[in-house]
Amino acid sequence: MDLNAVLLAGVGIGAATWIGSLLGCGLDRVEGRSYGLITAAAAGIMLCAAVQGLVLPALEEAAALWVCAGIAAGAVLLYWMNGAVTKRIPSDPQRVHGLMFVFAIGIHHFPEGLAAGVSFGLGESADTAAVCIAIALQNIPEAMMIMPAMAAFGRKKAALAAMISGAVEIAGLAAGYAAVLLTVRLLPILLAMAAGAMLYVIFDNMLPDAYENGRGRTAAGVLTGYCGLLLLTELVERML
Repeated sequence: MDLNAVLLAGVGIGAATWIGSLLGCGLDRVEGRSYGLITAAAAGIMLCAAVQGLVLPALEEAAALWVCAGIAAGAVLLYWMNGAVTKRIPSDPQRVHGLMFVFAIGIHHFPEGLAAGVSFGLGESADTAAVCIAIALQNIPEAMMIMPAMAAFGRKKAALAAMISGAVEIAGLAAGYAAVLLTVRLLPILLAMAAGAMLYVIFDNMLPDAYENGRGRTAAGVLTGYCGLLLLTELVERML
């Protein structure tokens, strides 16, 4: 596979995250029931990404026991990070929730990038295109949700967080391409860990926040986000 194609894919994946952050600039001032609905939709998007994009691919390559161990490790990691962040800013739960959301997004971007890098290293052109396009399209709504989640920090810091999140995925792609044999063995565990981190944030931070503000719209928001990303992913697969 041409190295230029790898670089182009990395730029495209990262750019999708940055585009999503720009589109989400208008969402950082949303409050009340609308904020609860948006948070629930973001939880649905992350839930779909965790299950369809991380857990299921991990199960294809590793035994369920190892996948469960990875999920537990990812959840414990986020639990520890949550405790560390809470000690630093205990009086501002909105900032804690925002940071946890961004941490989860960043953690899951790295193994996604690894997956794309592995497919490049194996030279599977069709699979590589599908993986990269699906990841890029998924990154747009995820990055949009970073803006309201980080509203307490201001637009500049929220945009910076989105850019760093995209850069993490590019780093993962490069690492996967450079170390294919090692990554193939580690990838299922890394995918499961990322899924565990995302699931922890969804159930411990996002859904309680969405329920508190959504006033009965939480389930609708989660289902909308989940099904929306699921349909988008299937559409991409059919196009390819």
